[in-house]
Amino acid sequence: MMLQGFTKGSWVVLLLTAIAVVGCSSAKRDVPLGFQVMGTIVPPEHDHPSLHGFTEQFPETNTAGPAWTADEVKKGYVAYAKSYMEKIYPRTKPTREELFENSESPQLRAYSARGQYEPVTFAVYALPDNTLSDVSVTVSDLDGRAGGKITSNNVDVRLVRCWPRRVWNESAYITTPWFLEKRDTFDISEDTSLRYWLTVYVPADAAPGTYAGTVHVDVAGHDSSDLSLEFEVLDIELMVSPTKNAMYYHTRDLFDTPLFPQYPDEYLYKDLVNMREHGMNAVWITEALIDGTVDENDNVVYDLDSIAYLVETSRELGFGPLIWNMTIDQFVPADDGPHSILGKNFKGFLDSYVARGWGKPIASHGDESDANGSLNAVLDQLAQSKKYAPEMRTYSTIVFPASSEFYEPDLDIRAFSSWMDHGAVAPTQAAGRELWMYSGPGEGGVKANRVYRGFFGEALQLAGINDWIYFYAINRELPFDDLANPDNTPNHRGWVIPGLGGPLAITEWEGMREGIEDRNYMFTLQELIARGNDSGDAGLVALTTAAQGYLDSLLAQVDTSKADKFPCINAADQLSLTFCDDARLGMAGHIQAIRDALASLP
Repeated sequence: MMLQGFTKGSWVVLLLTAIAVVGCSSAKRDVPLGFQVMGTIVPPEHDHPSLHGFTEQFPETNTAGPAWTADEVKKGYVAYAKSYMEKIYPRTKPTREELFENSESPQLRAYSARGQYEPVTFAVYALPDNTLSDVSVTVSDLDGRAGGKITSNNVDVRLVRCWPRRVWNESAYITTPWFLEKRDTFDISEDTSLRYWLTVYVPADAAPGTYAGTVHVDVAGHDSSDLSLEFEVLDIELMVSPTKNAMYYHTRDLFDTPLFPQYPDEYLYKDLVNMREHGMNAVWITEALIDGTVDENDNVVYDLDSIAYLVETSRELGFGPLIWNMTIDQFVPADDGPHSILGKNFKGFLDSYVARGWGKPIASHGDESDANGSLNAVLDQLAQSKKYAPEMRTYSTIVFPASSEFYEPDLDIRAFSSWMDHGAVAPTQAAGRELWMYSGPGEGGVKANRVYRGFFGEALQLAGINDWIYFYAINRELPFDDLANPDNTPNHRGWVIPGLGGPLAITEWEGMREGIEDRNYMFTLQELIARGNDSGDAGLVALTTAAQGYLDSLLAQVDTSKADKFPCINAADQLSLTFCDDARLGMAGHIQAIRDALASLP
């Protein structure tokens, strides 16, 4: 299929067609919904972004390959693995220890609780003088040793596209692993590494035990490779933590552009499902394009038809109260005379919202006002919100933990920035406010984002975690070009980019899901500990005491103190690459032991 030469208009048609085709065909194959809603590739006309004269920088990575054996030279490529929390750049070379040796032991291993997604990654390195054409990767069914199988439809195979990303405040870029594409084939230049990212979904009814399958790598003109995959389905089911995991969401950052003049409900649905399947249960909304008027009784009334699909779909997918940005002109329908009172506008939005049966929204006022000179204006908004619409809970972002008390008595949810350390915990608890955080590590790597949503959040007892921003491009006409911003900062921010058929996840987005799952392990264990303690059974209490000690030992390793860099990134840097996975296995053992003991009680 020839994909070159598409116009912007033709891309719109192709994107909408891909949405419909992918949804229909995937449903017939019983593909998990989390896979169905994802896009496939970057729109072809944007597949080669301009470098704009920028200078390339090269990150630190291993560029010294081992001595190649005669068989490896003959084959022309090798397969190898690193932790998916480590970056593999195009110029990365494997060490001898990372290569898959010919042995009887499985070359790829992973495990998961039922009903969860789990990443499995490996890389293909093309040896010098060997450009690889039409490389494809397929995965067989995973057969259970005790019977049953996880079919290949439950394994999503993608490659990690490396892309020019701007170095902050410099006219330089790094070609860095960024987003996950779904392609039938891809070419790998000589002396280059390309990572493949497999996501295994474990059906909720999968029998516990060991499953085995094959990852087949086919290369035109070269011998193929078969990698053995062993997958362990743990005999546990996870409970869902009540923590609010949220994402900032601009509903028109892509679609109010020449690329896509209208926001299609099909794409919005895919965005929301993508968030939910990555563990999100809350959304912060701005740019909703609603209209407000003043009626004959001097009350503000809003026409909310434009957000009805968004709100109702979010509710159907299980999202909690949506958080709405009130610091924009949309909430000021009349700014002259008596109608300039913001509080009346807030009340009008609340009344119009509740009248639709949508429950009570959360009102967000201001952004980082303790650091940008807008504190007094935001305090006034909070006071008016509480005076005119006290039923709405209030939310605001705060940069510095020491600023927390500035917002009393009208701020219900304190959302601290990347600077947050444990100094914010006690004052927030003493005030009886909810403690949240937002944008802890930013796009600071898969590991940092996993730790942020998981162990760091638990160590700080965060009630909510938010992140800026699901998708955002300063130059909306070139949302795939990170060097297109005329300012001195990157053009693209966010956790997905818009692909054909739906969003394309960046690697850190996958790390967030793993962090949320880590916290679900902790919550499940804590709930079972509480039930065991309530039982009064001496044997059970012994098990819960050991489990609590183990959990405490894990959290004691998470540094939440102030550091030279953002505390969250500092905490992640101090933890080993295996910490989170080892902790999961340890918690799973305690979960199973307490669960079985509870089930055996008379």
